[in-house]
Amino acid sequence: LTVANNVTVNSGGKLQVEIGAGSVDLLNMSGGAFSLDLKNGSLLSLASAGFINDANASSSVVLVDLNGTTDSLMKVNGVNLTANTDITSFLSTGGNAGTTNFVTGNVNVDLTGFNLSSGQGITLRRDGLGDLVLVFTPVPEPAFVLAVATLSALGWNAYRRFHKPRAAEMNSI
Repeated sequence: LTVANNVTVNSGGKLQVEIGAGSVDLLNMSGGAFSLDLKNGSLLSLASAGFINDANASSSVVLVDLNGTTDSLMKVNGVNLTANTDITSFLSTGGNAGTTNFVTGNVNVDLTGFNLSSGQGITLRRDGLGDLVLVFTPVPEPAFVLAVATLSALGWNAYRRFHKPRAAEMNSI
């Protein structure tokens, strides 16, 4: 859908986007300096229609093409949203093939039909091009999680070793 005007989704209103295998219902507002404003109580409804995302791959889907980094083009309840700004995130506990609702800045987000692996995340953000995108974050590999935990433990031990109070410091206390 191409719109040559500002779009405001008021409280009780719904912006519905269907994401399918190879296609997305795209709201194209890139023809001019038009703005999208999601008001308190509005609903961003995202429905999967055969969309499959590899749990180990990061990908993003453009929902609204604003095609501009001008801050005033994307708003949440009238407040300008700069480029490269996350609006909200959702971390799956597995499945989510039904409907999952979460609220961000008083904007309701409804995910329907997405089959997400446990630990896989979804972030709604305004990207560097100024577009509204849905970003899928991969599930962390178990080896990566173990490596981070091990490095954290080693770092804590090194910190404690080199930051022990010395005898001279203890006598002055």
